[in-house]
Amino acid sequence: MLFRTVLPPENAPVRFTHWTFDKLRYGDTDKLGHVNNAAFSTFLETGRVDLLCREDELFDPGTAYVIVRL
Repeated sequence: MLFRTVLPPENAPVRFTHWTFDKLRYGDTDKLGHVNNAAFSTFLETGRVDLLCREDELFDPGTAYVIVRL
């Protein structure tokens, strides 16, 4: 019998090893509820800081990171 492995979609939560949460503020959206493009860089920054400052130390001490492309 042949079995085929079915992977979850690329954006499924089980495919990611680390998570962080942020709050979507009223000022981050327009009247239709669409998220302002400028808010995405703030979300990326808070996620990056959360990841780098975690107590489980995912990276070597002194490692520096730069956002290259948004």
